[in-house]
Amino acid sequence: MKEENIGINFSFFLYTDVVNSSDIKIPDEIQIEKIINLQRWILAFLKDQESVDEVTKIKKYFNSTGDGMFVVFSDKELFEPINLAIYLHKTLYKYNKDKSSENKIALRIGISSGSHPSFFDLTHGKIAPWGYNSILAQRIMDLCNPNQILLSKGVRDTLLEKILPFGNIRLYNYIYKKDIVPIKHDKEGELVYSFFGIIDNVLIGNNDKPLLKDNDIIEFDLDEDAKKPIKDFFLSKIQNYKESFSKIFEPLGIDLNEEDEILFFKYLFEYSGKYYSGSSLFVPSSFEKRRKAFLDAQWEMFVKFKKEFKGNNEEIPNLGTRYLILSRDLLISDISKSKEQYDIIRSFILRHQQMKVDLFRIEPSDAENAKRQTNPPHLLNSKDTGLWHEKYAIQFEQMNKSFYLPEHSFDDNRRIVFCPKGSDMFNAIKQFIDNLNKLKDEGKAEKIDLEVLEKYKFTN
Repeated sequence: MKEENIGINFSFFLYTDVVNSSDIKIPDEIQIEKIINLQRWILAFLKDQESVDEVTKIKKYFNSTGDGMFVVFSDKELFEPINLAIYLHKTLYKYNKDKSSENKIALRIGISSGSHPSFFDLTHGKIAPWGYNSILAQRIMDLCNPNQILLSKGVRDTLLEKILPFGNIRLYNYIYKKDIVPIKHDKEGELVYSFFGIIDNVLIGNNDKPLLKDNDIIEFDLDEDAKKPIKDFFLSKIQNYKESFSKIFEPLGIDLNEEDEILFFKYLFEYSGKYYSGSSLFVPSSFEKRRKAFLDAQWEMFVKFKKEFKGNNEEIPNLGTRYLILSRDLLISDISKSKEQYDIIRSFILRHQQMKVDLFRIEPSDAENAKRQTNPPHLLNSKDTGLWHEKYAIQFEQMNKSFYLPEHSFDDNRRIVFCPKGSDMFNAIKQFIDNLNKLKDEGKAEKIDLEVLEKYKFTN
């Protein structure tokens, strides 16, 4: 039966209501007109979004809350809650232009996301959500000032590095940290973020309360050992560049020059534990030439553990796995291009064998499927990752395809997002690596070794 259709899904939730709708100083007919207008605007948006001409044909779940609306978007509609919020604020801007203060409409909007149980709602004839993550949108909305748009941390993490398809809007520029705020039935509170800025000459959201620009990609809510690499990196930079230290950081993470990069990876590997896994879009020759700081830091880690195991008369175990995400044709092209290229790749393979790091090739389509299977969905923005299993993970900004080829002559100047163990991003990267490991176990990964090199070698 439909009423037994219970399951777990991932969705985005939007709650909105009319500010001061219960103010007895405002006549009832004006209040009702405001509520009806809000409903009319939202239903028009949903009909347009689903390309239907009648409200009864809208498939997604929505509900009137009296003076507001509750709307549920699927995990594939990650941009639609923000699109709806922007649409409502643009509509308000036009509507309020010639209205008296009493007739002007102000809204509060809260947006959350997450997994939730579902059930068949007999009153609406649709599958409806339940659980903390759906209710969180309402709790966040209750914190809003008039015309404020507040986001949960899950929504912020999903949208932070993305670009809104329509309008080419870089969402990071509109997300500001509000605070950790107490939520009903949640003693620890929730991180809440504000979305505001000028879009098409219209102010979307507001900044009534002092809000901090969200520069804290590196959060130190982690154990002391995991703090060490970042702390030592900071201290070293401060000692050398006291005045210019802050300039090496970009809003989406850490933007490093060559000297900074060497130091940063040195500390990451120094405090990382014994096992590392990573994935990269670089072809082997480009990795060897342009990721030297990274490989050298990994080599230092290997030398450290080699001494440790030798002192204990133990055999050195496998210390990691690196997956290169590229087609077989691209690998063959890289190897067979020239004798010089062949020698570079041979050094790359030997380096990994000596470091006790397995090297595999994964087809791009398989890697993309592995990325899609991570949860929360859409959080992982790049397939270029590093996972220090015991401590932390990093995500490299993903560039266009030509960036990873030998012909690319620019420096490897990409933003790096640092993710402490236990964070959603860390978990997403770990899931991605686990999915790549499954592909390897299923025989869908090609081991890159000297035998493969000889098979594809330069023969002219």
